[in-house]
Amino acid sequence: MTKSKNQDLKRSIDMLRKELTSSRNECDRYEKTIRKSKKEAEIQNKDYQNVSKIAEETNNQIIALQAK
Repeated sequence: MTKSKNQDLKRSIDMLRKELTSSRNECDRYEKTIRKSKKEAEIQNKDYQNVSKIAEETNNQIIALQAK
C-alpha cells in the first residue's frame, strides 16, 4: 500500500512540476510581450513629442507672420 501511495505521489509531483514549468514559460512570454509593448510605447511617445514640438514651432511662425 505504501509503495502504491508513493507512486501516486511521485506522479502528482511530476504533474505539478510540468504545470509549474508551463506556467513559468507562459509568464516569460507575457513579460517579453510587455517589454516589447513598453519599448514601442516609448518610441511612439518620443515621436509624438517631436511632432508636437515641430507643430508648436510652426504655429508660432504662423502667428508671427500674421502679426506682420
